[in-house]
Amino acid sequence: MRTDTAVGLLAITNALYGAVHAGPVSRSHPTSSTGSIENMKSKIKNVVILVMENRSFDNLLGGQKTKGLENPINNGPFCNPINITNPSAGRMCSRASDYNSVIDDPDHNVYGNNIEFYGTYNPDNNAIASGKLQPNMQGFIHEEIHNYATKGNSSFLAKQVMNYYTEEQVAVLTALTKNFVTFNHWHSDVPGPTNPNRVALHSGTTHGYGANNFENGVMPQMSIFEQMSALNKTWKNYVTLNTSITDALFFNWTYASGSGQYVVPLADYYTDAAAGELPELSVVNPSCCDVGTTSMHPSGLVSDGENLIKAVYEALRASPQWNQSALLITFDETGGFHDHVQPPLAVRPDNFTYTTTTPSGTNYTFGFDRLGGRLPTWLISPWVSQGYVEQKGVNCDGKEASYSATSMLRTLGYLWDFQPFNPRVEKAPSFDRLFGKSIRTDVVEKLPNVTACTAPLSTPPRGSAVFSDEPARASSPPSSPPGFPWEKEAVSRTSSPKPTVNIFSMLGKRKALANVGDNVRPTKKPATSSQRPESKSLTQMQISLGQEVQTTCRVCGMEYIRSSAEDRKLHDKYHKQNTEGYDVGKDFVQKASEGVSFQGAAAGDTICMVDCFDRPGRKSRAQAVLEIVQRELGAVPIAAKELWDKNCGALMDGTTCEPRYSAYMYIRGTKCVGYLLTERITRAACVQEPESSRKKTAASREPALPSGTALSTLKARKQAAQEAVAEAVKHPIELSPETSGAKLGISRIWTSPTHRQQGIGIVLLNAALRHYNTRSTRQTAAEIGKEDVAFSQPTAAGARLARKWFGRLYGWHVYVD
Repeated sequence: MRTDTAVGLLAITNALYGAVHAGPVSRSHPTSSTGSIENMKSKIKNVVILVMENRSFDNLLGGQKTKGLENPINNGPFCNPINITNPSAGRMCSRASDYNSVIDDPDHNVYGNNIEFYGTYNPDNNAIASGKLQPNMQGFIHEEIHNYATKGNSSFLAKQVMNYYTEEQVAVLTALTKNFVTFNHWHSDVPGPTNPNRVALHSGTTHGYGANNFENGVMPQMSIFEQMSALNKTWKNYVTLNTSITDALFFNWTYASGSGQYVVPLADYYTDAAAGELPELSVVNPSCCDVGTTSMHPSGLVSDGENLIKAVYEALRASPQWNQSALLITFDETGGFHDHVQPPLAVRPDNFTYTTTTPSGTNYTFGFDRLGGRLPTWLISPWVSQGYVEQKGVNCDGKEASYSATSMLRTLGYLWDFQPFNPRVEKAPSFDRLFGKSIRTDVVEKLPNVTACTAPLSTPPRGSAVFSDEPARASSPPSSPPGFPWEKEAVSRTSSPKPTVNIFSMLGKRKALANVGDNVRPTKKPATSSQRPESKSLTQMQISLGQEVQTTCRVCGMEYIRSSAEDRKLHDKYHKQNTEGYDVGKDFVQKASEGVSFQGAAAGDTICMVDCFDRPGRKSRAQAVLEIVQRELGAVPIAAKELWDKNCGALMDGTTCEPRYSAYMYIRGTKCVGYLLTERITRAACVQEPESSRKKTAASREPALPSGTALSTLKARKQAAQEAVAEAVKHPIELSPETSGAKLGISRIWTSPTHRQQGIGIVLLNAALRHYNTRSTRQTAAEIGKEDVAFSQPTAAGARLARKWFGRLYGWHVYVD
């Protein structure tokens, strides 16, 4: 590899720059110098990259008071006109948000960024290149109103793109800012949407694409994933299956080389980190892109994204690999949210251009010669300064330059000795100088608990609230066909997902169909007509004045009457327990009996087992959580006496009494956020492939003629696997007429909504299986495996979890009682 020699003007410039910006950690070498690179190589062996979605710097970090950050709270106010063509319409300025997320996804297409930056869909590219036309960052409100005028008034819409979060509202991000390096000038590579930016982040170019209009496997250029494999270095792409945009799958090479095996479930990240087995490069993809997902992409909650960031950080912090690791947290693009800093020009990566038709009906051609908006970005490591704000960097020519996504590629090139992929990467400033020579011993182990804003989503000041048209995404893990641990092909971002149930998994004894709707949630029924005063009807308006309006909470799903203080109190209690977890107290983990507590998915999390032989106080708390679980799942309650009475133990091995039921409670902090109830069973039936499905899959297994390319073969195999999954979920579960021996039954499993998609369900299942095999009374008996485990009459959601855990579509077991 060619390293840039620090001599002459470059050496002087870098030395001065380093002296001015040096933080508490000792850094004696300028950027890109041999000394700086060698220092980084000696300290950093593992890199983790977490790329979130669609938030600008001023939007997420606008309320951060740390000196050196350019944002509304420190340098504002920053305002935009309501209408860029009519100044008399007034202006709106940025202020603190009073909601968790927005309901109307701001425009972040190339032409949307144009009007937000330059006030027109068709800016003069020559004038931009010459410096005669500068971005004024004045079109954000105008474009939001243009797109959503029918969904709210101008004030409401303006707040969605202009407002920012306070330090208290984003406590996790505040902790990162105060404890590590925050980049003040880090921009997206493309002033456009998600997919091109994610491709550019890993390869330095979009290959001429400027929209989310390409399928997986079409990108031919070198990527960081291919480069790592060429260097015989390890990598994994951790994803939430079927709900993540999977970065590694954008590239042709991933399919052609069979490297899809390195695209693995996010749950593996937590286990790999705990075991000290993270690869040299870990790329973490959040789930995307609506309510119930973790990327922060609207209308996904910012608090859900903070929970993911907290989990990823704490897992790495507790890992044996922490002292040799660096975590880079950034965003793909600004998502159309306001930022006041002008995006700079940039070196073109290649000769490709992108042409699009704008809403005005004209064509605009973009030459990939300027960056997108400013992004929240942190560099996290025990080798970086505490609370340090990095301004602009210095590139290999000794010129000051804004950081961008390709700065990551430039820095990794220095770390692992590979050449820049293209001119954009070559001229990007690296951040190797930010790693110091001495390790910090004051690095926080835990980030603050997430505190969501009062209002989950922004709602317009009209007669009825308008929420996202898209339903909440269920977080039960999908099935993963053998040999294909990656997700489905990218789904159109504009299409609404299929309606899904708002639970992690529905398992166990369910009510008869006639009663399935009874008492699923603690809703208060409206008063009967005899109890309510008669109201006058206005026939023409088709409304009944005085009628109590029943509302359905879009987060917890409870229906309640907002005007009733009793209803609101009941809803608040239910909402908190079901979304944040049940508070079991500080002593719950401490008082766990020896041998019945296990490590959770994230650092600091604990799984506690409770059975009939436990203390009365612990059993009562386990019962309280189970009542929430059964109410959420709509399952037939199991009598408390049957669960917790010591006389209900079952004789095992002919002599020893063992409990019939065991509850595994996933504890984060003081709250139970996951719950698994197991029971001892003796027989189970095998799930078999339906006859109609067997005929279809048999036909699909006919040997195909050689296609001539590995890529086409892989795509055909993947398509066949996806068709098999689709066929499996289409039919009811079919059981074999005969049963076989089974040992461990999965009766109930649940995860609180704000903690889903973090692998908690899988971790609970694995813990229960391990615990069964390590009980003192079973040390002389043969261990059981997954083939000895059965699920209790699972619904579609439960079946998805079962297929995921067993790793196959059929051949797993179900028990009926």
